[in-house]
Amino acid sequence: MTGQRFNKFIGTVCRLYHPLNACFVIDNAPAHRQAVNLPLPQNFSVRYLPPYSPFLNICENAFALWKGNIKDNLAEVRDQLLREDHQLRMATLGQLAEQGTAVVTLHRMQATFRGMQAYLPACFGLDDILM
Repeated sequence: MTGQRFNKFIGTVCRLYHPLNACFVIDNAPAHRQAVNLPLPQNFSVRYLPPYSPFLNICENAFALWKGNIKDNLAEVRDQLLREDHQLRMATLGQLAEQGTAVVTLHRMQATFRGMQAYLPACFGLDDILM
């Protein structure tokens, strides 16, 4: 993801949902850093998640599920990977990455969203959240 691609995405969302009021809540990834400077319609705004708050970031939770699955499966094929040449190793890793997407289900993401919502009262109250 690049800043340019992300900004284009934000512009597309603004055009598609123009009559609605919306707030983009994003993390501080390099591609997101310039979003606050975009010329957004008045009914849209950008807010950044606080640093070190992956529990509020739904995308981070999806990536954690995916990476966890890949790591579990890597343990099963580790010896095979060490014997394979580079091209075959890359193909095996690509297959593991694709298979790992199956764990990011609607049910799991809904559970993650509910878990994130549990933190919102503390966030709105500007409380310190200790993990």
